[in-house]
Parts: sequence; C-alpha cells; structure tokens
Amino acid sequence: MKWENIVNCVDIKTEAVKPFNGTKMFLSTGALDGNTVVVSKLIQVTYDNRPSRANLIVHEGDIIFAKMQNTKKVLQITKENESLIVSTGFFVVRPRSSLDGEYLFEYLNSDLFNSQKDKFCTGATQKALTNAGLKEILIPLPDIETQKKVAGALKRIRLLIEKRKEQIAVLDKLAKDTFIDMFGDPVVNPNGFDIRNLQEFYADSKNAVKCGPFGSALKKNEYTDQGIPVWTMDNITKNGNFINDVYLRISEEKYEQLKAYSVKDGDVIISRAGTVGKMCVVQSGQEKSIISTNLIRVRFNDELLPSFFVSLMTYCANRLARLKKGDDGAFTHMSTDVLNNINFPYPPLDLQKQYTVRIAAITRQKHLLEVSIAELETTYKATMQKAFDGVLF
Repeated sequence: MKWENIVNCVDIKTEAVKPFNGTKMFLSTGALDGNTVVVSKLIQVTYDNRPSRANLIVHEGDIIFAKMQNTKKVLQITKENESLIVSTGFFVVRPRSSLDGEYLFEYLNSDLFNSQKDKFCTGATQKALTNAGLKEILIPLPDIETQKKVAGALKRIRLLIEKRKEQIAVLDKLAKDTFIDMFGDPVVNPNGFDIRNLQEFYADSKNAVKCGPFGSALKKNEYTDQGIPVWTMDNITKNGNFINDVYLRISEEKYEQLKAYSVKDGDVIISRAGTVGKMCVVQSGQEKSIISTNLIRVRFNDELLPSFFVSLMTYCANRLARLKKGDDGAFTHMSTDVLNNINFPYPPLDLQKQYTVRIAAITRQKHLLEVSIAELETTYKATMQKAFDGVLF
C-alpha cells in the first residue's frame, strides 16, 4: 500500500467571504454534529454583523473538517449546502485527481486519520491542527478504482448506522409525544391533576436527596481498577437514559467511608455540572455503587415513579416555574434547593404505571437498535482497517 502526505493529495482552500447583500447562514463548528448539520444551530448573518470566524467560502466538492483536537466533525459540500459560510475553525480541502472525494471523506472520519490529527495538534489552551501539522499527516493511497470500492463499502455501512440513529430519534420523539398525550403540558394541566411539591415524595426527609462527595472526600488517586462502581455524568444520556458502563471504581474500604452516597436501582441521578440537569433512572444490577462529586442522587417513595419524574424533567422542565434551560438544553442551575421547590401536576399512580409500561416497550426497541449500531460500528472499523491495510480488495 502506498502512503502519501495528505497535503500532496488535496488543495487547502482559504477563500474569504466577499461583501454580499442580504443574509447567509453561518456554520460554526458547534453546528456540525459528526457528519450532520444541526439546522437549529445555524446562525443567520449579514456581511457586516457576521462573527470574525465566519470567513470561509465553500464550493460543491469541497470537504471540511474541524481543526480542534479530539473532535471528529466532517462534512461533504454539495449543491444543497455550498451557500453556507463556514467557520475558520474548519479546514476546507478539495481532493486532487489522485484522490477520490468519497474515499477522502471516509478517511477523515477514520480513527487512523484522527489519531494522527490529535498527535499533531498544537496550542496553549485549545489545541488545534495547523497547516504545519496537516503536512505531517499521511494517507494510504491505492489506485483510484480501489479507492472508489473502499469508499462504497464503507459508505454502505455508514448509511446503515445513520439509518439506525434516525430510527432511535423517531422513538425518542414517540416517547415524548406519549408523555404529552397522557399527562399534558404541566403549565396548562389539562387533566386537572393536583399540584404537589416534590419533597412530598422523597423516601425520607433526611437522606433521600444527596449531593456527591466533595473532592477532598474522594481524590483521583483513590480510584481503583477493580471494586465498587462510581457513577458519573458520562452514565447519563441527554435523552434521560442510563448507560450501564463503569468508568470509575473505588475500593470496598472507601465505599464504607462513602456509603452515605450510595445508589440503588430505581434511584434518579442528576448532573450538577457540565450539562446541568441531565438525569436518568439507575438500572445497573449492582448491589453497591455511589455517585461522583458532580451528581445528585434522589430516592423517591412508592407514590412517585422515577421514570415519570425523569420524563417530566427531560421533556417539560422549562415549563415548570424557576426551571430554565439554555440553548444547549442544560439547566441554568441545579441544586437540592431547586429540587425541593419543584411543584408539578401529580397524576394518579395507575396512570404513571401505564406510562412506564409504554416507555419500557419503546426502550426495548431502542436497545435493539443500539445493539445493531454497535455491531455495525465494529464492522465499519474492521472494514476500514482492512481497506487501509490494503487487504480488502
């Protein structure tokens, strides 16, 4: 397999924005999620009011990728999106005749490229790839026909992955629609449910709500390779699901010291840093576990089902008094006092149980799709490895 410096196979485009009338849409790095433009995050700008970073023009056939370290954002420029102004936080490249555009797109998405990119990023604070760093990156370069075969094989798998993700998004919407259909807008309260305070449903008045241990109580050097799980913000998805993977552990002895922060299945854990207010119901099967510093644990009595509460907060929190979310979907503030002051329409327990059954069915379908995605991603990586090793075709 021939390897070539990537800068010998592409032209780096730096065409600046020229004066224009009216408005155009600006694509920041934050408005690109993987390979997908998040339309709601595009910014409408005029020539005069555009941000200083809104200064790159693109054309059909170009490919853009984010310069920042540990960031995989890649987009093919087509007739549909070539009118965008893009951020200078992207490289804009155009493949030369020796390089197939689809092959380049797949390569820029690969771990092989991104590991090199991260290695050559520089900078004091936010490390990013410069032109000098890009010159150090290599690309495997088979003949053009083989490139097209490789790109076709990878694209077929990638499109299947994207399809599964679209199906999960449909199920997420179905879950939200189900909640609204059964309980209505909590502000309007169309069913006339009694307004209750969240504290009425705590398992006990003293220990039901618990913030994670202060940093001094659980230091980094006290984490272990084996032992009791410590749940973190990474265990909570933005859609309110629990990720049952253990990223941190402590010893049995340390657990005994921090038992006050323990977690049981059915508890709700809530982030109070980063994406503030992400929450989920823990279903881990672990007999012993604790929360990390940046989490709050809530334990309810039998009158309030935790899955109902998480759905209420995930779908409707910005409709409840004093609970506001920013543009990124995060709460502006989350604490035990915030929780204590939540008042909400309380539906009958039987109705909560009906909702839980419906959500469980949706969750099972999502799990099957997530398993399929994991398998497809493994196949994608294996296929990519074979392709770049020169043994796929």
